Amino acid sequence: SAASDVYKRQDFVEALALADEALAIRPFGLAAGVVKVEAHLALGQRTEAMDYGIRLRDRNPSRPEAYYACGKAQYALGRVVNAREMFADGLELAPDDRLLLIAHLTLLTNDPRVELGELQTRADALMKDGPDPDVLHALGMGHELRGDKAGADTLYVRAIALRPLHPYAHYNLARLREATSGMRAARPHYQAFLEQAPPAAAREIEAVKKLLQGEHR
Repeated sequence: SAASDVYKRQDFVEALALADEALAIRPFGLAAGVVKVEAHLALGQRTEAMDYGIRLRDRNPSRPEAYYACGKAQYALGRVVNAREMFADGLELAPDDRLLLIAHLTLLTNDPRVELGELQTRADALMKDGPDPDVLHALGMGHELRGDKAGADTLYVRAIALRPLHPYAHYNLARLREATSGMRAARPHYQAFLEQAPPAAAREIEAVKKLLQGEHR
C-alpha cells in the first residue's frame, strides 16, 4: 500500500496521514491499521498507538498481524503482561509467525523464571536456517539480565555484525560496556545508536545525549 511504502522510507508523518486516509474509506482495514500503529510508535506517540492497536485487534480478531501490532504498542508503554497475552493469542492463530515468535522471545528474556536453556532452545528454533540479528539481540538481553555479561557482549556483537545499523543492539552493548569497561568502550556504540535510533526511542535518545554531553563538561 502507499502508506506502507512511505513508512518504509521512514516518512512517518506522511505514512500516518496516508493510513488515516485509507482507514476513512475502509475503517479498521488491517494493512492500513498496522501502518497507523507502527507510525504512531515511530513518532513516539505510544498512547495513541496502544489505543488504536486495541481497537484494531478487536475488529480483526482472527488476524495475527493485529495481535502483533497491539502487543508491540502495549510493550512500548511498559505493559508487559498485556503484550505477552497479545503475542500468545496471536501465536495460537499462527504458531509459526516469525514476528510473533521473536516478540514473544524478547518478552521471555525479561521473565526471571525462564531459564537460559529455554531461551536458547527457542532461539535455536528461530535460527535453524541461519543466525538472525533480532534473535541474537533478544538472547543477549536474556544473558545480560541473568548475569552473564560476557555472553551478552558476544551476542550483541554478533547481532551488530549481521546488522551494523541495529540501534538497540548498539544501545544495549553500550550500556553493558559502560558498566564493565567504561565510557571509552561504550562511546562508539552510544554514538551509533544516536545515528540510527528511531523517534520511538525518544527517552533513550535524550538520556544518551545527556550522558555524552556530560563527558565534555
